[in-house]
Amino acid sequence: MQGIEAIDGRVHCTVVGRRAEGIGARDFSKLLSAEMGRFPLARGYTWSEDSGHRRTQQELTELLGIMVLSTALVFLLMGVLFESVILPMSILVTIPCALCGAVWSLVIFQGRIDPMGLIGMVILCGIVVNNGIVLLDHIVRMRKTGMRRTRAILEGIRVRMRPIFMTATTTFVGLLPMAVFGDENEGVSYVGLSIAVAGGLLLSTVTTAVAVPLCYTIADDIVGWLRRLMPRASSQGDALTQLTEAR
Repeated sequence: MQGIEAIDGRVHCTVVGRRAEGIGARDFSKLLSAEMGRFPLARGYTWSEDSGHRRTQQELTELLGIMVLSTALVFLLMGVLFESVILPMSILVTIPCALCGAVWSLVIFQGRIDPMGLIGMVILCGIVVNNGIVLLDHIVRMRKTGMRRTRAILEGIRVRMRPIFMTATTTFVGLLPMAVFGDENEGVSYVGLSIAVAGGLLLSTVTTAVAVPLCYTIADDIVGWLRRLMPRASSQGDALTQLTEAR
């Protein structure tokens, strides 16, 4: 027992222990929760774990909430820029691709997902959509000139994918020194952040040429179906109104 003190009018008793050899932080947290669950506490008494693993879990939960908020803000901004609600969905497909690449990279090269890696995923939510915006904006511009959808998509891929690959490559190469030569043992380590951003950016860039045009085609078909449905509903409503007036 480390000591007893009063905090905010409540008495706190702090007990400090050391894990046995061969037991990791996650396993220890599960064992502690199981043991305390079998230990009856008197009314008014509670317990909590204040370990590095518990603090890490809290940080991960907060970062996941931030990631969801950043994705929502990106969607709202693209909705304003494209003046559409459906079209930005074809760009948001780059975010799951980037997150998959980030998770795989962290698991392969680092063996775990740490808070800095999650911060890198949050950064990815704002980076990878740029590739989709550049590609989709050119496709929409070509469509406005009267070009057919298939030809506009092929033209957009031909014109925009080269600069997309160039910018993604420069970012990827710039992150390599931090990911390869970064020290994880001294202070705050940015190795997880660099690995997550590099891996996510690499996979999302490769899949942009396929995922964005495919989702745009589906979204465009949905928009066309809605436009055909609205005049039909309007004409049926006018006919019903005329019939009512005739009666």
